[in-house]
Amino acid sequence: MPMQTNYKIELKNRLAHYIVSNDEKMAVGEYDRQFIVGLAGFRIMNDEEAHLINIAVRDSYCHRGIGQGVLISLNLAIKSEADIITLEVRASNHAAKSLYI
Repeated sequence: MPMQTNYKIELKNRLAHYIVSNDEKMAVGEYDRQFIVGLAGFRIMNDEEAHLINIAVRDSYCHRGIGQGVLISLNLAIKSEADIITLEVRASNHAAKSLYI
């Protein structure tokens, strides 16, 4: 049996939630109605805490406010579930640090 990738496992996790930004103008094919340009995922850890799993924006869509928009939507979604949001960022990831701070 082939190993599942992390995102497929995450999609089955009832505590994981994702916010997706798409560009419908870039969709190709009958079944691909949405072209994902950014996403953010989080898990509800307990009644008070949510953990930001990841946030990503396609390179060709960077610096257009998509990451900020996804993060704002994510924050609104989490507020109804938890009081605290935690995340981990590599010290070398200056783009991420500037987005979160």
